[in-house]
Amino acid sequence: MPTMDNAIFARAVQGMQTTLANEGYQLLLATHEYNPSAELELIRALLGQAIDGLVLVGADHPPQVWEMVRAHDVRLLVTWAKHPTHPSLAFDNYRVGQLAADHLLQLGHRHMGVISGFFRHNDRARARLAGFRETLCKAGCVLPDGNVVEQPFGFEGGRSGLNQLLQLKTPPSAVFCGNDVLSVGCLFEAQALGLDVPGQLSIVGCDNLPLTAQVNPGVTTVLLPTFELGQRAATTMLQWIRTSELPESEFLPIELIVRGTTAAPR
Repeated sequence: MPTMDNAIFARAVQGMQTTLANEGYQLLLATHEYNPSAELELIRALLGQAIDGLVLVGADHPPQVWEMVRAHDVRLLVTWAKHPTHPSLAFDNYRVGQLAADHLLQLGHRHMGVISGFFRHNDRARARLAGFRETLCKAGCVLPDGNVVEQPFGFEGGRSGLNQLLQLKTPPSAVFCGNDVLSVGCLFEAQALGLDVPGQLSIVGCDNLPLTAQVNPGVTTVLLPTFELGQRAATTMLQWIRTSELPESEFLPIELIVRGTTAAPR
């Protein structure tokens, strides 16, 4: 896992843990904080434990990771993103960006911004931005590089990201956030600054964390069924262990949940 300091990963871990424990399997968890060198050492340590299978988040990993997996001939399941050769349980992260862009375009927004986690070593964040940007482009809207802000995942990242976007010559009327922790932080900062959400600023997040339905207004977001992802990852791996049959890759369903943070621009 990249980190446990994010509820979205914690929900997936809980889904895996519960499913594996019911079948008598132990879940070993390691986090690398998006540091490729640390990830490499952690995977080396896990492979040294004679594990039955390895589950990775994302498809963006150092070449040495794939080499070690081949050398140990261990079952490898990629999650959250599709891999071209290894079995994967993925979300269509490009589609996440498309859904957010389509919604905002249909409302009439033309000046938009993005608050994302860091793109380096994060293929999910890059794919979401690509889906958002290319959908806008097809509609005749440009998303300048200056309208894309990278921030640490967290409420403070959402707050800081919004402040950066508001310094632009033409501030956006709508913001797409790469996850819901950023989106809620963005909402909190907008409210602290006296901005009317959604009257002056629309916000779209991603994940559908429970918090997004509890804040006021509720956050429009793209639902990713992460607990189910954890469950499916566990059951897929268990089936693979029992039958030795290579599982097929698949995308899990996602959908846009419209709440109170989006409306037509004034």
